Amino acid sequence: MAVKQQTRPYVTHLTSNLKSGGGKPWTVELGPKTLIIGPNRSGKSRITQSLELALAGAADDLFGRNDVKAGDMLMGLVSGERLSVAAQLNDGALYAFTVVDGSRPKHDAATLGQLPLREIREVLSGSPATARKSFMRWAVQDVRKDDVFALVPAQFHAKLGDIFDANRGKPAPEALLGALEYVGKRQRDAAKEVTGAEALIQSMALNLEERPAEEDLTEAAQMLAYARDLRAKTLEDLDLASTIDTRTAAVEATLTGGTGPVEEGNLDFAKATRTSLGLALTEAPALDNCTMCSSPVGNAHLKACLGFYEGEVARLSKGRSQLSESDRWRLQDELTKLRATKLRLARFNPQQAHDSAQAAFDLATERNDRLLQAKATWDSMKRARETVSMMAGDVEVYKNMKKALEGAVATLLKSAAAAFAAKVQAFLPKDWKFEIQLTDGDREVFRLGLRQGGHLNLALSGVEWASVTMAIAMVVATAAPLGVPVLAIPEDRGWDSATLSQVMRAWSDFDGQVIIATTTKPTRPPKDWKVIELGATAAETEEEDPVLVDVLGPRDGSPAPEPAIAAFKPSQMMYAMLKALGFDDHQVGNFTEESAAAVVSKGMTAAQVDILPGGIIRPIGEGSNVLTMPTRSR
Repeated sequence: MAVKQQTRPYVTHLTSNLKSGGGKPWTVELGPKTLIIGPNRSGKSRITQSLELALAGAADDLFGRNDVKAGDMLMGLVSGERLSVAAQLNDGALYAFTVVDGSRPKHDAATLGQLPLREIREVLSGSPATARKSFMRWAVQDVRKDDVFALVPAQFHAKLGDIFDANRGKPAPEALLGALEYVGKRQRDAAKEVTGAEALIQSMALNLEERPAEEDLTEAAQMLAYARDLRAKTLEDLDLASTIDTRTAAVEATLTGGTGPVEEGNLDFAKATRTSLGLALTEAPALDNCTMCSSPVGNAHLKACLGFYEGEVARLSKGRSQLSESDRWRLQDELTKLRATKLRLARFNPQQAHDSAQAAFDLATERNDRLLQAKATWDSMKRARETVSMMAGDVEVYKNMKKALEGAVATLLKSAAAAFAAKVQAFLPKDWKFEIQLTDGDREVFRLGLRQGGHLNLALSGVEWASVTMAIAMVVATAAPLGVPVLAIPEDRGWDSATLSQVMRAWSDFDGQVIIATTTKPTRPPKDWKVIELGATAAETEEEDPVLVDVLGPRDGSPAPEPAIAAFKPSQMMYAMLKALGFDDHQVGNFTEESAAAVVSKGMTAAQVDILPGGIIRPIGEGSNVLTMPTRSR
């Protein structure tokens, strides 16, 4: 089988002190497809976890958790005060992950590497609805907006168009999922609002009196108007009662020119008497009998009476000549009315009448207000019921729209399922038949299985599940940008030799890096795979050589080249790490492999130590107190 050319960048060289005895760094050379074989506790996991830290800044399968990035947890796996991981890629890029005890982790990477199996595991451990949405993003690629709208009834196009506009720039399948999520949320929110509004209406109706009739409202308004008028009248009478005497006296004074009150007819009587005496004395100058009572009062007395009445006429007429005739008549009419009012008020108690009118007005106001409030409450309930009815209509609209969008998603998933399954099948052994189940009767599901003996087997073994999830991850990873490194590390589920050989051949064409860590040796490993065997367990080698791996040479039968004996030359990663610690090129040239490893593992900087020829480490400011690193025999 022709092997597909690897185009994505991959890690070729890895240096780390994770899970290393004494904190010493270890190194390993990797290929685009690498099989790491070794017994339990031989150091397989520290290679895969170091790769995960370098590329993605977090490691899996630590402390029973995945995606571990907390510095305090990671430092528990290092003997020392510093965790250092560096990965060199075939394109020259360098990825590094460091943690200094007590500090936050630092991840240096041009672009974040992708570990697609993490997403696959998380999705498949969730609900079927979550898995279907994710499968939509993975499998449905070449779908346009018009294709989505063609699957949705026209009555929802306007609202769906608004949602698509809000998700402008996103692929149509992702916008459809966003619309489905939005519509579902609106349906739930609207249903809650309807429930709350109905509860409010019920609480309002508990103590609500009967709705008032229009006749009752009209009668209450009329009674209130009558009581208001009566109260105003009694208030006016109460005011008149306190002022009528003063007002009557003032009118009388005006009519009499300010002389004070007089009895009715005094002026006329004075005038008549004056006229009568004047005529009698004119006709009989010596008259001595009274013209009114004929008494012999004497002529002088009669003349004196005439003078008196002439004076009275003058006095009583004083000031009256200043009023016009119309004013006099007006004032006289007012005086008559005042006297009539005084007689009317004398028949009852104005204060008691006003108190009664006020009480009647209060009762009429209370009844009118109560009926108006009841009417307002009933009107509010009517409007609330109308609003609830509209909201319930919205719930139904969103419910139907959600159902329509789910139907569109189901149609797209169904159309894409076979093509996606075929892509997954390409990364599985040829005799396996992978299928995706999306429905079970009327229910929507998301199940993965292998067709065996005429039926779909959903109860996959650990090896089958690990292989299927890896194949799905490889298909999903094809959407990643080409310049981004993609790392796929399957779960170690107790491979058997034959199956391991089959999946290795199936995964050879994956355009990404694959690292398999297992205790099992394949029967016939593909030639394009690099195979690394780890011998002794990590417990046995804690204090030994930090380079733990034994690389099996090319699988074509040619012997592995012998290592050349040469002076220490740091790798690109080691050089970058030493430069990051502040050492210049002269100091770097003085290092030995052991002294460089010691400085990097302990995080010692150029400000703390000086490096003498031969790899001697001298703490700055400590005189001849030096740390001598023994030269490694070669």
